[in-house]
Amino acid sequence: VSDNKDMKRPEETLQRAAVTYLRLLENQGKLLFYHPPNGGRRSKSEGARFKAAGVKPGVSDLAFVLPGGQAAFIELKAPTGRTTTAQKDFLDRVEGFGALTAVCNTFDQVVEAVDSWL
Repeated sequence: VSDNKDMKRPEETLQRAAVTYLRLLENQGKLLFYHPPNGGRRSKSEGARFKAAGVKPGVSDLAFVLPGGQAAFIELKAPTGRTTTAQKDFLDRVEGFGALTAVCNTFDQVVEAVDSWL
């Protein structure tokens, strides 16, 4: 059942569902994941502090360490969302280093990507 908030923030709703699923896998020892807190609006001074601390534009919503040390990243998008140039550049760059990547618009796509990696 969706509420009005889900309708206004479909990407956030997708991320919450994905995190619930990923926590189950993490608790089973199948992977480690985290969300880099890059999003949101910031003041200029706060943005400068984040940039100095290493925050970069385009970093994916979810980062993973998989068995054997394999890195992976998922960019989550609303059903009609598209990746930005910075997001595409990040995904291309980490793929160049051998990381696995996916852009997911649905929960089923998240499950499919992660299951294929495991």
